[in-house]
Amino acid sequence: MPRRVFPGFRRGAGCRLSGACRLQHVPGEALGAFMTVLDGQTLADLLAPPGLEAMAARIG
Repeated sequence: MPRRVFPGFRRGAGCRLSGACRLQHVPGEALGAFMTVLDGQTLADLLAPPGLEAMAARIG
């Protein structure tokens, strides 16, 4: 079973601070920002070592 970083934020958890606490929105905002950064990348960007294309161009 996966560990939950914020176990009290799942639906129906019944947090006592619900409605007064803004922390519950932080994980969602962070995930949104993370996904925005990933949207700007391709799989090739993430797997290719930095500078590999430049090195290959120098070798010919």
